[in-house]
Amino acid sequence: MANITQMELNTLKQLIANEDLTAKKFKLYANNCSDPQLAGFFNECALTAAANVRTLMSYLM
Repeated sequence: MANITQMELNTLKQLIANEDLTAKKFKLYANNCSDPQLAGFFNECALTAAANVRTLMSYLM
């Protein structure tokens, strides 16, 4: 991991937590949606948010 300040680390942790919550919400919306097209959209959003979490996590390594 590159040398980062405590403030940067805290910001990164907050971004990860927010993006993880976003992914979970989109998955919940997809699971509770009766319109297949809209459910597909929510699933795509959930996958994108999950990918963002992985990208942000990579900055910690």
